Amino acid sequence: MSISIFLGLLVGFALFWRIPDCTGAKPAQTGEKVTIIIPARNEAENLRKLLPSLHGESAEVIVADDQSEDETAAVAAAYGAKVIQLPPLPQEWLGKSWGCWNGAKAASGDLLLFLDADTVMEKGGVQRLLHRFREERATLLSVHPFHVMKHPYEYTSAFFHLIVFASMGAFHLLRDMTRPNGAFGQCLLCRRKDYFQYGGHAAHPPALLETYMFARHVMKQGGSVAHVSGRGAVSMRMYPDGFSSLAAGWSKSFAKGAGSVPLPLLVCILLWLNALFSWLPYAAGFTSAAGILYALFSLQLYLTLRKIGSFGLCSALLFPVNLLAFLCIFSLSAGKTLLLRRVGWKGRMVAIKRKE
Repeated sequence: MSISIFLGLLVGFALFWRIPDCTGAKPAQTGEKVTIIIPARNEAENLRKLLPSLHGESAEVIVADDQSEDETAAVAAAYGAKVIQLPPLPQEWLGKSWGCWNGAKAASGDLLLFLDADTVMEKGGVQRLLHRFREERATLLSVHPFHVMKHPYEYTSAFFHLIVFASMGAFHLLRDMTRPNGAFGQCLLCRRKDYFQYGGHAAHPPALLETYMFARHVMKQGGSVAHVSGRGAVSMRMYPDGFSSLAAGWSKSFAKGAGSVPLPLLVCILLWLNALFSWLPYAAGFTSAAGILYALFSLQLYLTLRKIGSFGLCSALLFPVNLLAFLCIFSLSAGKTLLLRRVGWKGRMVAIKRKE
């Protein structure tokens, strides 16, 4: 059996060496005011879940309504959030960046917590995030919400999450010797003064992966970014409307992300993926070596995925199915990126520029 498979297995353990989360974080008591900013376009249903979860948190809540065609504004107001109606989207901006930027300008808090509308805060979650923020002592705290799944198709997100975590370059064995590669997009915490000092989302208004590009800009200017899993603080349901929604969402996220990974990190990810794909033909032989590798890959995936979402042992054992789903959706994303140069999202066609 090829030595490259064993090498890729070891590289995988190194890529996901340590993923900190919020389960051990104690609620932080502080006199600083927090503003939660939620950019929203047609998010009425999601807000009915998110906003009640924020009750009890001592925070100003702003919903930046981006010309929604549903009851987004009414739902937000009913739950006591401050609603701002966004001005028409400028040609050089994308919707979420525009919402975050205008929400930040309307905020009165010392700390800004940007949240996607499809997230849900656990009880005391904001205070746990503040604890992590102070503990990490970074300019930005980037949080990947814990992925809660209810339907079988949702578990096909497994390898997308793994690639996202690996691509950040924040969890590998040599992370203390390198700089991370960006930030997660769903949840970001920072000081208001730092946000505007570094230009906020206006620094890269056309960026398809807005928070990712803002974090890269902050690091280039001398700031720092810390990364944690949201387990114990904030969770999310991703694409609950069906497999087509899941495919479209991940296509949007991967359309530009794959080309932004540093070469050494990309090589490591490819070595790991190559090992997984290379194992598949050996599996048909039912050899003892193939069985040992299957057990080791399954263990590796189980230990990692449980920090990322509600993936159980079954998800790890069925990794070949999720691996093939990843290949199909990623191929679709690559085709749209290279040929069509655009992806669809939230009722808008988003053009993908060659350089940002």
